[in-house]
Amino acid sequence: LLDHECGHVRLTDFDVWTSRIQTFTSNYGRRAARVFKGFLNSIEDYWMEKAFSMIYPGCRKNILSGVPYLIDAHFYDFDPSMDSNPHSDIHAYILLDLCAKCYGHPTLVQNASSYKQKVIDRFGDELETKFSDLLVKADTCKSTSDASNLAEELFMLIQDSQDPKVQDIVSNAS
Repeated sequence: LLDHECGHVRLTDFDVWTSRIQTFTSNYGRRAARVFKGFLNSIEDYWMEKAFSMIYPGCRKNILSGVPYLIDAHFYDFDPSMDSNPHSDIHAYILLDLCAKCYGHPTLVQNASSYKQKVIDRFGDELETKFSDLLVKADTCKSTSDASNLAEELFMLIQDSQDPKVQDIVSNAS
């Protein structure tokens, strides 16, 4: 975790982070800003760890060696069989998808697959495909601003949807 947090100190633009969340709160309300912040956090973590590992290659090894401990400590425990709110489901899907891509740990890959299916079952294949297509862009992020822009694109899929189940992602965010 130390390497992860050092990566934030070195690479995260906290002015962008704070201003984008404030803008979302003003434009869309507190619940929407919470959804956006969750997306931003997952995408920014993914970008930052990859970029930090390019600067300091040893930190990738350190982070990878810590993943099994985080799994054992139930840090990545999301149970797709549990009845959860729509916001939690979509956030777990994004977080696990990016973590599985970044770390490749079998438990994370399995959990990501389970959550992908839960999102398909809950919101439909179309929304999952759109999210999946956008999440590929996480590999092209080069800054907090890029991560923020991608998080906004994901949020707008929800905002622009006419499906009440999809709209519940924001209305159930607390």
